[in-house]
Amino acid sequence: KRANWSRDRLEAFRIAQRRLESFRSKESRSPRSTGGKTIATDPSGLYAVLGVSPDASGAEIKSAFKQAVFRSHPDVSSSQESGSKEANEKMKAILKAYQLLKDSNKRQMYDKYGIAD
Repeated sequence: KRANWSRDRLEAFRIAQRRLESFRSKESRSPRSTGGKTIATDPSGLYAVLGVSPDASGAEIKSAFKQAVFRSHPDVSSSQESGSKEANEKMKAILKAYQLLKDSNKRQMYDKYGIAD
């Protein structure tokens, strides 16, 4: 009976090990996901959306946000994509970037860990 217990324990260990290896390989392939929130792997992503450098001040971020909104707003933009789905998605990305970067605590977390959502 003890031999069966040892085999069961060994099998449980092997299953746990395979799950861990699978988790690690998925984690390294793409941006990580935690509870429905994506963690970006590129820390300059939100800065690029607004067109500022990572060492930009709060005033520079605010100014860049206003300019980006003026250029990209679906209702105001004179481009061909005015009112289109692409324009709406671009505007959402700009708003998300500004909301995260305007708050100093969230910005520090983003700079340190790359949390995007």
